[in-house]
Amino acid sequence: MLILSPSVYICAELEGVRLVAKEIGLFHRDGHPDEVRVLNGFVRGSAYELGALDVFRRKVFLKYLKAGALIVGYDPPFKISRIAVKWNKSQKRRRAFSFYFRLFRDQNTGKMRPSGFEPGISIESLDASKAVYRRIKYKFEEVDAEREENEQHPSDAHIISLKTLTAVLTGELYTLKSASEIFGTPTRLAGCVGLIRG
Repeated sequence: MLILSPSVYICAELEGVRLVAKEIGLFHRDGHPDEVRVLNGFVRGSAYELGALDVFRRKVFLKYLKAGALIVGYDPPFKISRIAVKWNKSQKRRRAFSFYFRLFRDQNTGKMRPSGFEPGISIESLDASKAVYRRIKYKFEEVDAEREENEQHPSDAHIISLKTLTAVLTGELYTLKSASEIFGTPTRLAGCVGLIRG
C-alpha cells in the first residue's frame, strides 16, 4: 500500500491482519531550497527518509505502481497530477487525462516522450468525487507521436480515493479538513498517501 499526501508517503505491507510500515518519507521539489531546509529540520533524528520528487517518483511511486500495490490518498487525481512529468487529454474518453512519470529523448525526432517501458495512469472523472483509474502504456505512432495511450491491464491500477469513500459513507462531499474532523483523524495523517502490498 502506498499512502500519498502533497509531500509525504507511507509504504506498508499486510502481515497477517496488521499493516506494517516499511518505508516512511517526505519528498521535496527540486530547486526549492527553503522547502529542503524546513524538511531537513523535520526529518533530523526521525525514521523519515527525505529525497527529491524525482527520486520518489522513480524509486517509490513507479516501483509500487508496477507491483500492483494499492495506492491510497484523499484526492488521488490531484496528488498524481503533482507527481507526473507529462500529461495529455485522452482522445478516447471525454473526461479523461493521461499522466506519465518517466520521459526519454526520442533519437529520431529529438522530442521528449513518455517512456514506453514505464506505466502511466489514465484518470477519467465521473463527478466531483469519483474517478476511474487505469494503468496505461504509452503507444508510439509514426504518424502522430502524441497519440492516445494503449491501455494495458486496466485492472492493475488499484487506487482508493478517501474523498470518494467519505462521500459514500456520509452521502456528503467534504474537504480533507472537514472529513478529518468528522472521522476524528488528524488532518496531517489524513493527507498522506499510502501504498499497500498484500
